[in-house]
Amino acid sequence: MNRGLAAVVALVVLALAPDASAGLVARYDIDSLPADGSVADSSGNSLNGGARLGDAIADGRFGGAIRLAGGVGTGFNVTNSPLLEPRRLTVATWARKGGPFNVFRTVVGKGGVGCSSSTWALYTAANGGLSFYVNTRDANGQQAPLQTPPIPPEQIWNNQWRAIAGTFDGTEVALWVDGVKVASAEYPGRPVYELDYARQVSEKRLQIGRYDEAGCSAAGFQFFGDLDEVRLYDRALSNTELATLQNPAATEPPVIPDPLPGTTPPGTTLPPSAAPPAAPPIAAPAAVAITQIASLPPAKACASRRKFPIRLRGVKANKIVRAQIKLNGKQVRNITGRALGLPIDLRGLPKGKFNVEIITTDSAGKRLIGKRAYRTCVAKRR
Repeated sequence: MNRGLAAVVALVVLALAPDASAGLVARYDIDSLPADGSVADSSGNSLNGGARLGDAIADGRFGGAIRLAGGVGTGFNVTNSPLLEPRRLTVATWARKGGPFNVFRTVVGKGGVGCSSSTWALYTAANGGLSFYVNTRDANGQQAPLQTPPIPPEQIWNNQWRAIAGTFDGTEVALWVDGVKVASAEYPGRPVYELDYARQVSEKRLQIGRYDEAGCSAAGFQFFGDLDEVRLYDRALSNTELATLQNPAATEPPVIPDPLPGTTPPGTTLPPSAAPPAAPPIAAPAAVAITQIASLPPAKACASRRKFPIRLRGVKANKIVRAQIKLNGKQVRNITGRALGLPIDLRGLPKGKFNVEIITTDSAGKRLIGKRAYRTCVAKRR
């Protein structure tokens, strides 16, 4: 073979190869589902899935897909590997579902801790819509969870195939639908935090359509709907790359090109006429008296920096599924599950004046916020 012909052959091979050079870690086409319960990884990294429970369907977004009934054991797992624990990431898939709008259902997530949360996950959130969250640690080793505001279920689940993705670049989490960033959140001051994979103890697998932590498989965290083309990348993809990956007009699974050194990867930006509309902003929580949400110390007396007890009100009656507590605008507690009914004690309060905010979210996605200003006690001089 002469050099000219060899060069042409090499270019053809690169054009047809999976986009591993773009940071692809795992890819599950789901075009065929063997009887042995496996799901093939076409990224070249051999991160094959197993323990599959779900029905093969022919009308996937690209070829075949899997239909999940949302019951115990539906979906599939991928045995843990260092490749599945990137410092930065993009997780993407195509999903299709309608009502009912089930809450807290995992679409794709990594690991699990009790019946609480994964290190990161795309999931249906407290309103049955869609959100992306990460659990990280700051430079001092303190836990620092971060989550995008959930988008309403009616905006995403319409019995049509929707391209969904979550990205994390170290400072910001973002949620993407059909090539458009629809929600995001970032740490104040944009410090760089690391994903907390060490929190995974008994459950470390990549989980698609399920949350399979011991004792929680029957708790109703499995996804109800169809999935196709699940991918994981070891970096946060760019706007252009996500527009290419999530192109609603694509007839074949899109491939992200290998970027040239020092350049932005080329991609096809959707024309304005074809681009889906941006999501409307999430409604702000309704302001109420903070005593309607929780019992806490009175504002007239100075507050002890060593003990500041809080107890949430009406957790069961109002179907509260999440509570956030902020001090001077910075989140210090993110409370879910059984912890909602337990006493909360804030310690190490800031000196002088400070503001407490409590935000609750119920199972229908309704949010309430209460605020109160305090000052800490000053030690008497002797």
